[in-house]
Amino acid sequence: SKEVPMHYTEYVKWAEKNKGLDAEAALAQWKEYEKSEDIERDELGPAHSKLRLFVPTKDYILREDISGYSKERELLSKAKKNPKDADIDGADEQMNAGAPRWSDEHFRINGISGGTRNSFLFQSGQAGASSKPVFQETPTKDPKFEKEDDPRKQEKDARGLARKRSKKYEELQKALGRSDDDCKKALTEGYVKIVAFKEQNQEDLDSYQHFLNLAEVKLRALGSLIGQAGDGSKAVTLQDLKAGLSEEELTYLPVSLDHLLQVDAVKKKLQRLLTRTTMDDVEVLRKEISADINQIRTLCSAFKSSVNDLLTAKTSRIRDQARAEQREKRKADSQPLRDAKKTKKETDDAALANRAQEAGQGRRIDLLDAKYLTSVPSRTEPLGKDDWKKPWYFKEVAEAPELKIHVESEAFQTDLRMFKKLYKSSPVYERTGRAQCPTRPKEVAESIRKFLIKCGYPMQDEKIASASSTKSGDMVSTFAMRENLTFVASEFECMGQLRLLLEGSRQVIMIAAAELLDLAKGLGKNIGSDEAAYQYFRSLSASELDKSDPKPTIYSAETKTGDMLFTPAGYIVADVTKDTCCMGLRTTVLSKNDILDGNVERLLALSSQSGGRKNAEAFVEAAKALP
Repeated sequence: SKEVPMHYTEYVKWAEKNKGLDAEAALAQWKEYEKSEDIERDELGPAHSKLRLFVPTKDYILREDISGYSKERELLSKAKKNPKDADIDGADEQMNAGAPRWSDEHFRINGISGGTRNSFLFQSGQAGASSKPVFQETPTKDPKFEKEDDPRKQEKDARGLARKRSKKYEELQKALGRSDDDCKKALTEGYVKIVAFKEQNQEDLDSYQHFLNLAEVKLRALGSLIGQAGDGSKAVTLQDLKAGLSEEELTYLPVSLDHLLQVDAVKKKLQRLLTRTTMDDVEVLRKEISADINQIRTLCSAFKSSVNDLLTAKTSRIRDQARAEQREKRKADSQPLRDAKKTKKETDDAALANRAQEAGQGRRIDLLDAKYLTSVPSRTEPLGKDDWKKPWYFKEVAEAPELKIHVESEAFQTDLRMFKKLYKSSPVYERTGRAQCPTRPKEVAESIRKFLIKCGYPMQDEKIASASSTKSGDMVSTFAMRENLTFVASEFECMGQLRLLLEGSRQVIMIAAAELLDLAKGLGKNIGSDEAAYQYFRSLSASELDKSDPKPTIYSAETKTGDMLFTPAGYIVADVTKDTCCMGLRTTVLSKNDILDGNVERLLALSSQSGGRKNAEAFVEAAKALP
């Protein structure tokens, strides 16, 4: 019977419709089902009726539900156009004359049986407008109506089984034969290669012992599989092989010896396929034999790979040795260059350390009498092109209102606060007492450039700055200097700079590189490097200046918070701080006017090959290319 899960409300509606029960009878039936232990149940119903019972809905079937019956009856009844009840009854009698219980009084329902009412089928089993559906018990198979097995069909099925069985047998026989041939070929060739490898590498055989072990264990297993060792002698059985291998050697095999069958055993197993009497048995055995063949193939492939690995191990070793020799040769060839770089770095580091040490000792350039110094002039009106070949002093940042707005912006102040927290931990600051860091807002650089152009500076930064691969010509940086410092160097990449002091104060003493070198030359001093030029300027004395002719122009400016100072390209600058540190903002400004004034090229002739020098040289070449 068919069982359907229903909650109480579903069952009452179904019972009224399909069993002809009223609500009270349906409720009584539901309670009987609820008490019965044979009725399955669950609690997956709706909120108002959680309990669901698996109710039997059919103990019999409608005749019209019998497959093919309704269609056959309909075809018979349509033999006449507009058939009458008598024609339909005739079709029923023709189809069911031999059927048991067709007119049996025992199976009458409400006085109606299959042979007394044609509407039993065509009106869904209704005996009248008010009658409920009528059901007929599913007929049991009567032994006298059972058909005997057709001998011809049995013979046909037997031939089909034999044909399919033979096909499977042939397929497996071919696969097993190919696997057997592959194993024998691999065994013979692999054995020869292993023996030759041992003979050719006797001196360093230990170096290849791991690869050799992998290949030899698989060679022995493959020999046991086909019953023949690599040298042609009889191989041991798989069971004896397993007993003779260590646990580690067993892990070298890609398959377990417990699941591996010898080729002869698989052939015998294949013969049993021809004795199977059902297709299901044939298929089960076919899968087992296919798995055995796959195991054989796996071992054969693994042995081939191990032999190849053994042969290529030597090739790889020779290649690695050649590469190592090449590396050593390149290292030896480049050693002089590395030694030269190391010596130069040590020299530069010593010079830098010396400068840092001197920066905290007694100063001389800043102790010169004022008569030897020329105050940096203050700008009062727009300047001419040639005026920008010397330094200029701008007293207050208020002269550049756009710059003041950007400097006071939250974005710039955020960067400045971060710089204040971190600059003292910089290794450069620890060595030299100075530090700088690029700052983020580009608007600051743009406002500086606008300010200088307004003051008459012949700005050409876009055309010249593009010559630098690092784009350093567009950089704006925050800088800081510790207290009690005297630091002498050229400005950043020997180019012109505008510095705005944001905190503290400093004295700036500067001289054009060409004038300093001419002064040293006139006094018989040999300046052979930029470091020597910086040291000479730092220790310049009044007596040397008195002897010089003509006298060089040494500029000096006292800057405080809010002041801006312009330094032309090619100047050597001494930054001097007193009791407090200072902090500010600097940016590079580029113009053919001061780059080609001669100072930059004189200074570059002394400079070391550094990234800064390469950029400066690129700026000079770009300036020369301008009309």
